[in-house]
Amino acid sequence: MVQRRWDTIDPVFSVADKALACNTPGTPAESYIPIEAGQNITALYYFWLHPVGPMAVWLAACGHSCRDVDVNEIEWFKIWHSGIVGDAYMGLAGAMWYQKNFQKWDGTPAAWPVTIPAALKPGLYLIRHEILSIHVANKPQFYPECAHLNVTGDGSALPPSSFYKKFPGAYALDGKIRGTQSPLRASADINIQTLPFTSTYTLTNHCIEL
Repeated sequence: MVQRRWDTIDPVFSVADKALACNTPGTPAESYIPIEAGQNITALYYFWLHPVGPMAVWLAACGHSCRDVDVNEIEWFKIWHSGIVGDAYMGLAGAMWYQKNFQKWDGTPAAWPVTIPAALKPGLYLIRHEILSIHVANKPQFYPECAHLNVTGDGSALPPSSFYKKFPGAYALDGKIRGTQSPLRASADINIQTLPFTSTYTLTNHCIEL
């Protein structure tokens, strides 16, 4: 098993919940996915229900072992994200989000491919897939999942310190990105149903390009 354990499909509702890192209970995986920097890794989801909200992928270096790290204390950096990918003239609720485009209803799994940065320093990493659903007014829903990677390659790059975040900690309780004045735009004060003509959504925390 390369994925950290999760016992429920229920979302994480609080940005202060320790489960925001790798779900509940987040028990460490026993093995690693071998992958070379620059290659794609694809997460598969069956019958994803929600259509509204951004999706993101994060990495965190584990050092000698991903089994022994504290997922709430290691430093995460984002390598991919996507929000609205089509016309939003009907507002946020009616916009074409990557999350909606991601859905499959023909019995096949929804595939979420992401490229591991080509210049990334080799080593053991946690990969964290985060789906944030905001289809319910004033109640954002986080769906995090983590797995273990063994990244190989000739790279040597890691992000500067400004790109690192912790979970919890990346999102503040007041709806701001921690350490900035930028709004999370998925905090409890957003109500996409009562803002039908809002057609923009700000993705938080920059992605690193290595």
